[in-house]
Formats: sequence, structure tokens, C-alpha cells
Amino acid sequence: MEKSGKSENHEFSDELERQDISHGYERVQIPFIRVREDDPMSVPEFKYATENEYKGFKPEEMDREGCKEDCTCQSPSSTAPPCPCTTPLSPSPGPFFECTALHCLCHFTTCTNRSLQKGTSLNALQIRYISREKGFGVFTSSEIPTNTFIGEYIGEYHNTSSIGQYTLKITESGILQQFAIDSQKVGNFTRFINHSRLDPNLKLEIVRVFHIQPRVMLITSRPIEAKEELRFDYGTQEAFEDGSLPGLQ
Repeated sequence: MEKSGKSENHEFSDELERQDISHGYERVQIPFIRVREDDPMSVPEFKYATENEYKGFKPEEMDREGCKEDCTCQSPSSTAPPCPCTTPLSPSPGPFFECTALHCLCHFTTCTNRSLQKGTSLNALQIRYISREKGFGVFTSSEIPTNTFIGEYIGEYHNTSSIGQYTLKITESGILQQFAIDSQKVGNFTRFINHSRLDPNLKLEIVRVFHIQPRVMLITSRPIEAKEELRFDYGTQEAFEDGSLPGLQ
């Protein structure tokens, strides 16, 4: 993952070619778009995945309370009220837990607290080649509001921290648990999101679903313009007790 410390938008000409780098694994296409004759013919080779691959251990199932029995998102109706469960997409305090069939009566299609399980639904994400120095980046084809779920950072999941070009290393405050997600060989489109310390437009949240091992969600931290590059700050590796991540290193 190429890092860039300066915030900037990029103007692109008409596309020459597009390829879905997710190979149909996502709910929407994530195209790599060639716009210049000297652009690479494809993104670097890696295994596309929609779930983490746990290395050297099995994830531990989590025992927790579920939603209230009168949760308003139990109905499959599209007009059902928003799910009141704690979610990173709302101002509720953490830690964050997604609803599951094991813990909640919420209907899968209408529950707004299952973002990681559903995957990205944004039909506005594109991979583009920037330059030899910066490599590839993730861009938007339309405007995106604040607090919009972009995707999950996916890769090879290690219980011990490791350092690499495509590795997120995180320590949870008060839990003394370190884990690393390495997307060099296995990952999804988020592996191409670059670093910006000056003007990040994404924030990261720690979320748990089925297991004690946390997962990392990427959310917009401000309104995103069309053709803007998505960026987040790798500046620190410690997660706050409420589940939020000010940045990564």
C-alpha cells in the first residue's frame, strides 16, 4: 500500500478499460479503471476475500447478550424503523457489536447493524493507478455522506502483531490484546486505501460479530466528494475503550 502524506484530489480522463477486482465476491462491482495508456494492465495479484483468514489459531466464539425482544428491526418490511442497536454508524457509545441470528431477532435484510456481514453496497468505489511513487488508490465516482460504511479491512489475521507494508497492527486499550491484519497476499479492495495524516476522510472502528477477535470497519468521517481519493491515518496503533481507532501504524 503506497503512503502519501499530502491530501489531494485527482482529475482523470475518460476510461480505457475497467475490471472488477472482486471477481463477483462483493455485492457490487469494485472496478479497476485504466485511464492512461501507460497504466498497469491490472492491479497486483492477490487472493480476494470477503472474510479474514485466521492464521495459527481458531477464532473464539463470543458469549454476549443480544437485542431486546421488542427490537423494532425484527420486521422484514422495508418501512421498518431503524435498528436501535448500538452501531458504529450511530452516535451511540461503544463497544460495538453487530446483530447476529444467534443473539438477535432482527431481520437480516432490514437490520442496519449488520454492515460487516452484508459487505459493502456502495456502487461508487473505483481503483485507479496514481503514479509509480503512490501506486494505486481507492476513489469515489459520486458523493458519499458522513458516517457511511465503506468496507471491512480484510486479510490474514494474526493474534500477534506483525509489521509489513499492508499490515494493520492494533492494540486495544484496557484489553492488552494485539492483533494484526495482513492484506499483502489475502484481502479486499481496502488494501488499496492510502494513508493521509493531514486530511484523512475515513475513520476506523473496532467491531465484534461472532467472535471475541475484533474486526476493523472503515467509515467516512466527513462528506466525500465525487472523484475524491479515500484515505485514513495510520498514525497510532491503540484503540480507544469505546472501540474507535484514531488511526493505525
